[in-house]
Amino acid sequence: MKSHHVKASIAFVIFLLHASLGTAAELFIAPAPLGADTNSGTREQPKADVQQVIWSLKPGDTLTLLPGTYTQTFSFAKSGTAEAPITVRGDASGAVILDGATLPAAGVAFSMIAVSANFITIEGLDIRNSPGWGISVWGKTNAILRGNKITGCSWGGIQLANERPFHGHPNPSADNLIEENTVVGAKAALYYGEYQKGGGLKRTRFERNTFVDGSVELLHLDPSAGHADNVFSDNRCVQTLERPVVNATSIPPGFHFSNNQWLGLQPPPPFDQ
Repeated sequence: MKSHHVKASIAFVIFLLHASLGTAAELFIAPAPLGADTNSGTREQPKADVQQVIWSLKPGDTLTLLPGTYTQTFSFAKSGTAEAPITVRGDASGAVILDGATLPAAGVAFSMIAVSANFITIEGLDIRNSPGWGISVWGKTNAILRGNKITGCSWGGIQLANERPFHGHPNPSADNLIEENTVVGAKAALYYGEYQKGGGLKRTRFERNTFVDGSVELLHLDPSAGHADNVFSDNRCVQTLERPVVNATSIPPGFHFSNNQWLGLQPPPPFDQ
């Protein structure tokens, strides 16, 4: 009995030490019945409420979603740092599905995943049937969207959007990496919105993605005098619908297109490179 108390005391001291040092943690989520909010959040005892755990994440933390189907949307308002981003990822052992099929109809502001924070990484998720967008990044920086599959969303797959100054501070989206995602079947597979004079997109890379069949257009890039140093390269763009491949007739200043594959309908000549 004494040995048990000693071990428990040591474990508690280690927990307090990690908390005081801000040690990065990995937490786990699973759909019920495996996941439960009374669990500790380990792989063996995962929690269930994705949003509740996201609110608790600190810079450097990772949230791993175990295989299964989730119907809960979630958003980020707390940022990571350059040295310690916050990561939400699907576990590699099976499909991690976020399915919005049972959600009510929604407007253009709705997203299955909404990023309103900096230094956030989202990877390895299968996002389906959103009544709005799949993933939206709202005027923030250093978002990484990697290896996600997004299908059947009513409005669009991936949206990057700038907003007007917030509390007196400009918040243009910048320094993002969008890579190795697959987006199929939306009004636009990829959409950059220059909302409320947002100030342009800067230093963002779109690389090795697959974009398929936009019912309004495949790619949408609002023009802006603030665009700078954006790269769209090594992507596979497939438009089999009788709709435009891109909303513009020329590449917006501040964007560079190279080594992309265009299948089905073709974009205007300046993009075809």
